[in-house]
Amino acid sequence: MVYTPPAHLHSYQYGNTCIRYTIVRSERKHLRISVHPDRSIEVRCPEGISNEEVTETVKRRAAWIIDQLDFFLSFEPRYTLKQYVPGETHRYLGRQYRLRWIPLEDNSQPSCALRGPFFEITCATREELRPLLKAWFKEKAEKRLQAFAKTWVAYFKEVHGVEPSSLTVRPIKNRWGTCTPSGKVVLNPRLIHHRRAEIEYVIVHELCHLLIHNHGRKFVDLLRRTLPDFEERKGRLEYGV
Repeated sequence: MVYTPPAHLHSYQYGNTCIRYTIVRSERKHLRISVHPDRSIEVRCPEGISNEEVTETVKRRAAWIIDQLDFFLSFEPRYTLKQYVPGETHRYLGRQYRLRWIPLEDNSQPSCALRGPFFEITCATREELRPLLKAWFKEKAEKRLQAFAKTWVAYFKEVHGVEPSSLTVRPIKNRWGTCTPSGKVVLNPRLIHHRRAEIEYVIVHELCHLLIHNHGRKFVDLLRRTLPDFEERKGRLEYGV
């Protein structure tokens, strides 16, 4: 059994932001600050470094830490609570469509279809609107996100010689997408509400992690070379415009 030293929580006030971080000491030569996707901050350092020295380093790197925290915050989906009532709007691939309820007639089957500016849902009661529309979005997310990703997967394989070990569409808490150390890419089905440009930004972002596993300068450079307007796409995704 390998002994893992306990981590101790510390904080540093930087402007209006309280930077909370854990210090983990071990037999290593250099201090390293890591900001994780869940926005936790970890400082790994040699045994002989004091808390005061760690704090000084955190102070010097505070602006960078805030940038990383903001970066991951932009990947936390912001949702508007929907009521699933007639007349309510729902977004699909960046466009708003109004929900229209069509009472179910005898011998007909419940259905959901996109017709003009409407989601037309045929069902017996209003309580069925939610599950029918959610099922429609789930099906579309699986098909469309996989289709959008296919082109970029082929690009990364041809240009960089890498490809994900798998690419799936499933719910992820507080994330638009993720790439595991083993190369598994997962996309949040809620991306289907956004435009293709923002969806492809998330796809490319995660595929870049097949080559670079952090969000340092090399990662950003690779992302910019692949998508020169990634910051604009990221901003639209962050603010839901």
